[in-house]
Amino acid sequence: MCQESRGVHSGIVVMMDALGVADKTIKLADDFYDKKENILKETQAEYEQLSKGANELKSDTSQTITFADNVIITWNLKELNIEEESQKVNPDDLIQYLPSASLWIQIFFKHSLKNNILFRGAISIGTYVTRGTSTILGPAIGEASQWYEKADWMGVIATPSTSITISYLDNVFFQNREKNTSNQKLEHYFVQYDVPCKDKKRKLWTVSWPMVYQKKEANLAPEQEKKRQLSTEFLEKFYPNNIPTNTEEKYFNTILFFDWFANSILCSKVE
Repeated sequence: MCQESRGVHSGIVVMMDALGVADKTIKLADDFYDKKENILKETQAEYEQLSKGANELKSDTSQTITFADNVIITWNLKELNIEEESQKVNPDDLIQYLPSASLWIQIFFKHSLKNNILFRGAISIGTYVTRGTSTILGPAIGEASQWYEKADWMGVIATPSTSITISYLDNVFFQNREKNTSNQKLEHYFVQYDVPCKDKKRKLWTVSWPMVYQKKEANLAPEQEKKRQLSTEFLEKFYPNNIPTNTEEKYFNTILFFDWFANSILCSKVE
């Protein structure tokens, strides 16, 4: 997963940080490091297994960079020359790579919750420069770094420019039956939501991380029972987390999003 990468790329960047980790003691910080490494390994193993044989998904991630409580994942779509740095990402490439990025994040969140670690972040599309396995710079990472801490919850939002790109892809591909021959559902990967940011709510596309709680056998259950099962499974993983003073809104906002997603997507769609 951490293959060395050098040069100028166009692609997808996800930047996340763990909530409530920055001021941990040395012992807790060391424990967090071990958990983070295990989460990344478990995520990649499950992602590769799920994406095998799925034509609409890409089974590889290009690069993973971690530092302090941050995790950065990149999907390199195209190698560029310096003169091409302003080149836009090809929408046809995004059709496969954006769902792949979303699925990877969904699995990552599942394993993070299992380890009582909550992440929030941002996903952006654009150009960036990498050197080795530890350095990344450029417009895409710059935009992600400006937005990854703005949301007041656990989740991954699309930056404003990326949200516009996803809306475009929704119109030209996901809602176009002639092109979307496999009938992919955008809501399985991204949904529009009034995201609670630190200053105000913003309508942005956000990763559909609660999709990992969807189970085909649960579709047979009555709607209210299905909602109860979904909520119970999520809260069972969510409630062991300690809530530091003045951070409670992040946790309440996360529960509100999960409940909205369960009601609007998981309990209203029978696949």
